[in-house]
Amino acid sequence: MRATRYELIEERYRRMLRVIDAAGDLLWRPARQTPAPLDPPNVRSLLVLMTYGLGDAVLATGCLRALREAFPQAKIDAVVGPRSREIVATFPYFDELIFLDNPLYRLLDGRPAGFAAARATLAALRRRRYDVCLDLLGDLPNCWLARRTGAARRVAHDSMGGGFFLTDPVGRDPARRRQSEVMAEALAPLGIAQARPLELFIRPEDEQAAARALSGTGNEPLIVVAPGALLPAKKWPAAYFGQLIDLLREAKPLRAVLVGAPADARDAAATAAATKGPVLDLCGKLRLTQTIALLKRARLFVGNDSGLTHAAAALGVPVAQIFGPGLPERFGHYRTRDAMIFQTDCPYHPCSPRFCRAPDRWCMAAIAPAQVAAAIRERGAWR
Repeated sequence: MRATRYELIEERYRRMLRVIDAAGDLLWRPARQTPAPLDPPNVRSLLVLMTYGLGDAVLATGCLRALREAFPQAKIDAVVGPRSREIVATFPYFDELIFLDNPLYRLLDGRPAGFAAARATLAALRRRRYDVCLDLLGDLPNCWLARRTGAARRVAHDSMGGGFFLTDPVGRDPARRRQSEVMAEALAPLGIAQARPLELFIRPEDEQAAARALSGTGNEPLIVVAPGALLPAKKWPAAYFGQLIDLLREAKPLRAVLVGAPADARDAAATAAATKGPVLDLCGKLRLTQTIALLKRARLFVGNDSGLTHAAAALGVPVAQIFGPGLPERFGHYRTRDAMIFQTDCPYHPCSPRFCRAPDRWCMAAIAPAQVAAAIRERGAWR
């Protein structure tokens, strides 16, 4: 487990987490008795922490399906945050959703913590006396939150800080490289050996909204492009997306649609400006669930390492995923027709997705549109 501890954490934060974990181990673990193994048949209520963003919520769906099947009679609730609430509301796995903007995530985002606002929700969670609180990521903010829920058993990975808050810390198996597989490891204490495939759910009203958005655009094959990403260092140059659309259009006629959150509007505008042919810019004009309904209609999805890329893959749409920083082997998709494009000649690879340590040779800028177009054709995703 220690070999993979803090694997995705920047070095400056690793030092801080080592200090926090050392102090927590000293103060908490000696006084904590080793609990008996969980007895799944006696679990009657579970609380799942779903406070992260779209991508991790999508990658968790296989685990959530397996959890629901393993505990068909149990009450399974979820804590959702501002980035996950809309998509998790479409999941059929939960009996109730409880909104909580994790104060520690707020601090990491540079916002006021809001402990006072969270106090009433945490008190209500403690009164429910959940048998198990489960977090599929296992980072410090959610391990702390699991402790504050008052659940009798707290299950998560002990790999990104805060493991001393858990009753059932789960170690990382270095052989499991895909993120969905890593998440599934947290199910082991509950007697679940394997997750199900990824899946998403589209409501009829969202399907109808997607159809209206595409009305009058023609019948050519649809390419959906998402030029945005949560972190700037993970973005391929927006103009390159426009040039890629033109290269693919040379092979055969197509409809190109740009999607994303309102914060991605500038990237979408730059993509549209770099394209010679027509594009439909729907960035910020659809709700998230409507955008996902639109993804299902695509012949091909092109994007960065982002939540929408994971959503397209979960829907079975071929994806061309353009990677820079981060771990493509862990967060990429490798089905037959998927194209994974990334540079590995940077001395800092794999590096932090939050900032570039070699801005003069930024790896994303080194990926040419022609290289991406060739990879897409080679994988048979666009013929």
